[in-house]
Amino acid sequence: MIAHERDRFYPDEIRKKADLSRFGRAPISSAPVEFRTMEYGKIPKQPMIGPAPPARNFSLVGGLLVLILTALAFYLGAENVGGFLQDVEKPQRYVLAGFFGLLGFGLLTWGNIRKPILGAIIGLLGMAGLLAMAYYLPVHRSATAVGSANEFESSVIGDQSEKEEAPAFFPGITEEKLTPQQVMRKTRWESAVLPLVSRGDENQVAAIWVRSMEEFHNLQIRKYLQQELELPIRPDFRTLSDGGIFVLSGIPLDLDQVEFVAERFGEIEQVIPELRLIQMQVNPTVLGEVSNELTSKLSNPDDGAFYSLNYAELIALDRGRVKLAIKRLATAEPIRMRKDITVRLVGLLSEKHDPETLGDLAKAIEVWSEEGDGADRIVADMGTRMRLRGQPVPDEILRFVAERKTPTAASMMVDLWAESPVTRQSYLESYGSQAAPLVEPFLRSEEVGMARSAAIMLGKIGTSAQLPAMQEALAESSDDELKLVLEEAIKRVSQR
Repeated sequence: MIAHERDRFYPDEIRKKADLSRFGRAPISSAPVEFRTMEYGKIPKQPMIGPAPPARNFSLVGGLLVLILTALAFYLGAENVGGFLQDVEKPQRYVLAGFFGLLGFGLLTWGNIRKPILGAIIGLLGMAGLLAMAYYLPVHRSATAVGSANEFESSVIGDQSEKEEAPAFFPGITEEKLTPQQVMRKTRWESAVLPLVSRGDENQVAAIWVRSMEEFHNLQIRKYLQQELELPIRPDFRTLSDGGIFVLSGIPLDLDQVEFVAERFGEIEQVIPELRLIQMQVNPTVLGEVSNELTSKLSNPDDGAFYSLNYAELIALDRGRVKLAIKRLATAEPIRMRKDITVRLVGLLSEKHDPETLGDLAKAIEVWSEEGDGADRIVADMGTRMRLRGQPVPDEILRFVAERKTPTAASMMVDLWAESPVTRQSYLESYGSQAAPLVEPFLRSEEVGMARSAAIMLGKIGTSAQLPAMQEALAESSDDELKLVLEEAIKRVSQR
């Protein structure tokens, strides 16, 4: 049977006008659909989830280095005489400390990206530390040893804050401050000072009003002021109903320096910059007269008042009296008032002295000071400054620092020995092995005599650390005498 294939179709599809709506079909329009748009959070910064950028790390390390190095520089520059902060007063130090403190604060805050508050706290603490160092570190002045002497006095005597502001010998001191107009009336300003001011520049005139002084003391004070301030003429003096007034003129005058000099013979009550005037009370102990009876007591160590009287003489305004007191104390036994007299003697280093008096002063300090009290450092600083100014250093200073083996004076001692090996060799020998590394380079001196002296010196004070240099110098030397000296020196050092 043969079946024919027929076309396929849906039911009713073949019918004409068939309604096909009964079949399923796609919707004509889409039904409304509700949905929420996805929300994204802020993308985290890369340094917060990964390593900090190198610039931030450098900033963090740089901030720490700025604070640490500045603190170290402040300490080294202000702790010793001759440092780079010498003569830099506290206001200038505050500026330096504030600048580097702010720089360190900024670098630490910016560099610590994850914990900026911690960086800010460390920066603030560092800045506070720098400002504290600027306040507490001593101020050394090149012209005098005032800063060192004050520091020495504090370390030996202790805190002086419990003393009364006005000592007993200043009964007229008052805290009541006179106005400039009142001062002008009391000092007869127009007749006593203005005529001198009109002679030249105002900065070349300064006045010291000394209240309640004896008129016959004016010559002593005038002579002292002229010497200390190196005035071309003695100050003019006018007697007042309330003491007297000294008018200084002839050269430019720093009012702070005038005040410092005036403190030597009295107590400052007030300074009036607009008048360039210093108001003060005189210390009668400084200006006292020496009688025959007093001279006898000052010269007799067995007298019960010997030490106290000579102690008082050290502050006399008359230079001759001070010199005599120094000489007497340089040969006396330090059995009474040792700390007080030592402080007075060290304080005198801040004043000008001739070489003979300076030598006597160093000898007296050697007698009265004790090991560890710091006097040797002050004396060594004085010798170093004299050396820098080209002044001869007294042998008494060299002997003192050599016996105490003051570290800060080692290089000075070697330099002085190099200038005069024969006369200064004994001082360097007293210094001992501390000076040996500084002597070692002289083995290669082109002057054979100096090389021989260095070899002899190292034979006495050298250590095993100098042996390689001595053996090398022996191998290179062509001088027979130097070779013999080196061989002997090497033998002595090796045996030690």
